[in-house]
Amino acid sequence: MLNRTTVDQGIWNSLNFITCRALSAHCNNHDLNCHFEKALLYKALKRIDDDPLFEERHKGAVASIARLIMRSGLGRLIRHIPPCLATPMVVEINKRKPH
Repeated sequence: MLNRTTVDQGIWNSLNFITCRALSAHCNNHDLNCHFEKALLYKALKRIDDDPLFEERHKGAVASIARLIMRSGLGRLIRHIPPCLATPMVVEINKRKPH
């Protein structure tokens, strides 16, 4: 029987972390376009602040911090964090059209 530490370490070791820069370079080298969605963290915080059902699923400290950020004005700043510096990161990749 595997203990929890061994299982957790196995999952952790199987994760692949990639940076915006590495993904952009890979796409550029393979004639692909990549577009990173902007303001995802802001959208999640705003949804917690605006949507009671979503807030209920994220109750506790997460919802309290989200409300504090959105109502203090920090949300406007978070909205402008570049996608490469934010989490989560969503990227759309598609093939470049020939010229």
